[in-house]
Amino acid sequence: MKKINLLVVFFILFFSRAFTQTDVSYIITPKSDTIYGEFVSSNARVVKFKVDGKKKSFGVREVFRAFDAKSQTLFAPTHVLDGKVKIPGSEPKKYRIYDRARSEGILSFLEVCADGDIIVYGEGGTTTPGRASVVPGGAPIGGVTSPPQYYIFKKSQNEVLVLKSQGGFLMGGMSKDRIIASLKDFMPDAPELLMQLENEKKLTSTVFINYVKMYNDIKKQDNDNASEYGTQLF
Repeated sequence: MKKINLLVVFFILFFSRAFTQTDVSYIITPKSDTIYGEFVSSNARVVKFKVDGKKKSFGVREVFRAFDAKSQTLFAPTHVLDGKVKIPGSEPKKYRIYDRARSEGILSFLEVCADGDIIVYGEGGTTTPGRASVVPGGAPIGGVTSPPQYYIFKKSQNEVLVLKSQGGFLMGGMSKDRIIASLKDFMPDAPELLMQLENEKKLTSTVFINYVKMYNDIKKQDNDNASEYGTQLF
């Protein structure tokens, strides 16, 4: 990867987010069609939109991305909850999406916190029984609530790293150094970015997600696998 000034990347990231925010909710289908409407609600299996004045439910096989303009939240169906298996011998623990899950496995809507070569999915605190909110920090339905979780998925490697957030800080049964060490496998072509991440005093979920967004933006500028995956779901 060619060297890019990280400060320049930061400003590109900041202004691209500012100018691409939209006040219109939409759904992108697996066929790349866009449906505009009013976002109504969502759960793990369905997002509901009001289209042309009528409420309509869209299942996980009918959506590639769904955007709620009111909360500026992006959702996507994913296999990371129910279609992953542990990679033997991985340390720290990592997972992969098994082959049959792609065609037969259960998909669940989760918030997309970062989208690109690395996708960060966010899941709200879980409850017993069942799950509460698909949005990190969302209100639980009842029962005992666990911390929000983030699923970091590297497309080209089919690898998933799971991290929890407690009070905004990342955990996962490992220290900050081990979290960063595990990310080196996901960002081997961005040593300057990793070095800057290592120098962060506090590794919060917000800081971490912003670094993933910067990495994804660098990859887009390099045109690495820009359209290889299309509307493929992970």
